Amino acid sequence: MPGCISDSKLTPRNFYKGMLDQLGCEAKFYRGDAKRQLHHQIELMSGIHHLQPCVVVGEAHLLSREMLEEVRFLLKFKMDA
Repeated sequence: MPGCISDSKLTPRNFYKGMLDQLGCEAKFYRGDAKRQLHHQIELMSGIHHLQPCVVVGEAHLLSREMLEEVRFLLKFKMDA
């Protein structure tokens, strides 16, 4: 299920929406809700379907600080548990 989000002005809300769209889910409107929804989908992929999602970030140096923080949070998901 490869997909691509190509946006030089990517916002966290659009990032979560794009990721969820690629997983076949309708994203919640608010960013925090969409973030939790994406984390839930990742848990389902990993726990039930034994799939490991992969996110590749190209041209990361062009992302805003806010967007870099969201990518960092996504990568840290379940790391402290």
